[in-house]
Amino acid sequence: MLKTNILFMLFLAVLSSNFISAQSEQSLIKNQAINVFVDFQNVDLNFLKENLQFANIVRARQYADVHILFTRQRTGGQGNEYTLIFIGKNKFPGMRDTLRYFVNKTDTKDSKRDKMLKTIKLGLIRFVAKTPLAKDIKISFNAKRDANGLNVADVDKWNYWVYKIKLRSFLTGQRSTKFINFRGMLSAGRVTKDWKFRILIGGSYNESNFKFQKSTITNITRSQYFSTYLVKSLSKHWSLGAWLGAWSSTYKNINIRTSFTPGIEYNFFPYSESNSRQLRFDYKIGGNFNNYAEETIYYKTREFLWEQKIEFTLVLIQPWGNVSTTLDASNYLHDFSKNSFKISGNLSINLIKGLSLDLSGSYQAVHNQLSLPLSSVNLEEVLLQRRELATQYQYYGSIGFTYTFGSIYNNIVNPRFGN
Repeated sequence: MLKTNILFMLFLAVLSSNFISAQSEQSLIKNQAINVFVDFQNVDLNFLKENLQFANIVRARQYADVHILFTRQRTGGQGNEYTLIFIGKNKFPGMRDTLRYFVNKTDTKDSKRDKMLKTIKLGLIRFVAKTPLAKDIKISFNAKRDANGLNVADVDKWNYWVYKIKLRSFLTGQRSTKFINFRGMLSAGRVTKDWKFRILIGGSYNESNFKFQKSTITNITRSQYFSTYLVKSLSKHWSLGAWLGAWSSTYKNINIRTSFTPGIEYNFFPYSESNSRQLRFDYKIGGNFNNYAEETIYYKTREFLWEQKIEFTLVLIQPWGNVSTTLDASNYLHDFSKNSFKISGNLSINLIKGLSLDLSGSYQAVHNQLSLPLSSVNLEEVLLQRRELATQYQYYGSIGFTYTFGSIYNNIVNPRFGN
């Protein structure tokens, strides 16, 4: 019994020493490393915790020495340009830097994480250089070189052209219901600093089957579309564009609709700042030819319509949060009472340490449903959403709070039983 007690006490002593050692090591990291807050919802924090040994990932920007603000914009190659703004706080007031990296459409998840990690490490170097950990930092450089040992750059053999083929389908069901969906799309585009061009064609097929007692109800909707646009950069504030399209929809009572719409845009901020702020005004005017599947409530089977649209868009991405708001209005020129007005927005604010508020919503006044069929709608069509219904408004709204409290330091990753 005495021998057993001695062995147990020795085990506790070893375990305690390991625990104290681990705690001391973690305390050393906490005291010497910089505190970093990563302001991006889709980031893999576990990956960063494992690979940023010289930084502590904290849960709120108020605790951070460096606040990393991510913004993202779509590139011409259908990838993304990420802009990382490094904002010095607490230990580093007034220090600020901006870095960018690109993610290709074909990059794997692992490749995307590596690019993010390299950019974050590069951006944090100037901050870490002012800490005791600087003496342990090593810098290396790997350059692409030719046979003569000279640096070489990547050559774009496609000359900025990007092509995409997308095919998707799903099937789900149970004993009394079955849903089938098919979607397809082909596109080609080219984006440079001066020009932006894209052409795409696609369609969808949706089928729903419901069994009730001895009968089966089937609902089918189809749509096809073609569109292309060309945009010219005029200056750091002005752009000019034109859109050409054709589409059909059983839901909208449209056999075929063709349209041509020129437009002009003014951005109150330079386009070069679009990753952090935009205030754009768009104006478009063009003609539409509609061929309806059924006679409409205005006794039309086909008609040509002139339409104009204006749109204001505000986008702000700041350390305190982000906001995006769009206000757009349109009307047909033959009758200004046939119009539409919509306001929509998203707001995310970091209120205090650990507390954030998220708001989103939209409201649309609808007075331009010229394609509504003259025939009356039945209950089955309403429940199955087989066709568009008359309305004078549409709305959506949501609100959410997130409050996180407790330890601001936790660089430990434990994947057991998942996250």
